[in-house]
Amino acid sequence: MREELEKCLGTYQLTAQVEEDLPTLALLNNIPGMVAFVCSLKLGDRIVSQGRGSARLSGTTRWVERTIRSAFYGSLLDSIARLTRVDALIDMPKSQDMGVTIPDAYKAPETYDDGISDKQKKFLVSLIYQRVDNKEERERRLQEVESCSKADASDLIKSLMAVQ
Repeated sequence: MREELEKCLGTYQLTAQVEEDLPTLALLNNIPGMVAFVCSLKLGDRIVSQGRGSARLSGTTRWVERTIRSAFYGSLLDSIARLTRVDALIDMPKSQDMGVTIPDAYKAPETYDDGISDKQKKFLVSLIYQRVDNKEERERRLQEVESCSKADASDLIKSLMAVQ
């Protein structure tokens, strides 16, 4: 454990590059007095984090400099807060390499089940009984429900909802 801790110690040469946030200002161009900054934290030439800060100047703003600095510091703090990925700064070994067990709840599923949900199935069966009069057609559709994907079930529900 001490070895891993020592990998994190040291001085990091981060550079903060602050620019006017033109996309935000363009998006909010109907709001007069907007001030917006974007701060990019760089490690060498690589951007490792980006944060944004904005403020609004109005006719009653007493402290123009303070308002502008608030947007500036907001972008800087946001970029620092977003720099939560330590591996962006150093090469951290994967958790398996450190002997840490990851609970199953946090692991990505290996396969994704695209089958119909229970809620869709119940609703679809109910719709088939309500909207399909022909017994043979009803039985055929009820058998199809078991092998439906979520997308197929959704399409079938839409088509049955359109039947009056």
